[in-house]
Amino acid sequence: MGLCAAGHEWDLPLHLRQTPLDGAIPEREIKEVCKFFTIQDFEAGDVIIKKGDPSNTAYCIVSGSADIVLKEEKEGKGRIQVTVGANNFLGGFGLITGEDNAAGSSNQVVKEPVSVVGARPGMYVKLPRDQLQRLQQAKPKIYKTISELIALRAHLLTDIPFFKQVTSRWPKAAFYTFASLFQYQAFFEHEELIAESGKQADKLIVLIRGTLNVANMRKGNDMYQLTERGKLINLTSLFYNFSRLYWDIVASPNEADVTQIMTLRREDFRKFIAAEIIDSYDAFERASIEYVLREMRSQQRLFLHVVEEADMTEFCSLWKLKEYGENVKIVVKKAVDIRSSCSSSSSSTTTTTTGGLSQAHTKTYFHILVGGSADAYSNEKQVRSGKLMKAHRRQFLYGSGI
Repeated sequence: MGLCAAGHEWDLPLHLRQTPLDGAIPEREIKEVCKFFTIQDFEAGDVIIKKGDPSNTAYCIVSGSADIVLKEEKEGKGRIQVTVGANNFLGGFGLITGEDNAAGSSNQVVKEPVSVVGARPGMYVKLPRDQLQRLQQAKPKIYKTISELIALRAHLLTDIPFFKQVTSRWPKAAFYTFASLFQYQAFFEHEELIAESGKQADKLIVLIRGTLNVANMRKGNDMYQLTERGKLINLTSLFYNFSRLYWDIVASPNEADVTQIMTLRREDFRKFIAAEIIDSYDAFERASIEYVLREMRSQQRLFLHVVEEADMTEFCSLWKLKEYGENVKIVVKKAVDIRSSCSSSSSSTTTTTTGGLSQAHTKTYFHILVGGSADAYSNEKQVRSGKLMKAHRRQFLYGSGI
């Protein structure tokens, strides 16, 4: 690995267009900041970032791909790693204002939480601390923009309530490792497609800036506009294999601004959990339930608006997420079945003893679909005739056990 033979000065503006700088600063200014970056090539297996080194340089893959190593191979168990491509900053957490040297001692300098190694040969650019400081003196406005882009992964977890609720007490190494899994995307053209209805819902989308238009495929031309920073889309898809998206999601930037999102793939989230970096699955599941129910309450959906704000956390703790596969029956009432394609619910069977006799009671609870759909029917004749009642996400299925 070394300086790229093709990485001459005239190449750098093109390569920097493969980083988050593209669209964030004008093209003429990209040319002006090239001198602060270094471009290098790498082969498969080359160490780009070494775990434990000072986190004082930001990297970005511009071609090829690299693996973020979450857990090294050990005792016959394979390495757990996440593959990333262009357009994402890696490392450099010590460059975030107030992070590095905050304690004033060398043993508390921010260190790289993970190693990053080459997967498919390519090139990367890097921006070390001394060059970033030079940039601050020469181009303070561009410095601010680039610093914000480098810090975006970490600020995502501290500024957005959902993530803050889960990660606020994590050790720095776990915090920065999780932050490394988020991937950045920016959209400049109106109606650029981000996610297509009918496709698999396999990643969380977080709106960082700008506007998203969401079209509901079940309601024809109905369009919803999202502008709230930190809005989470497809949150529960991190946990369960929902069959498909119910919306077209498109970017809607205006002439003076771009639309920015961060995404977290379900596959990468599950690898983070499998690496056992920190015990967090239950905390994420609980936070997800609370986020979904609070969102429904704010929209005055179902009965949730009658729950007082002071009682919401306790109320949300009563619910559980559960996945059902296609054509699996969910019994919600003795005389009524639900045949699901994918849903979330909770049910249990308990045994109590009265007067020395054992009596079995099946408790059936309220069900709210948070993904997929379900067909409701009261007898098999309705199934054979196809006269089923269709239920979709955010709809309520009555449970008689309450």
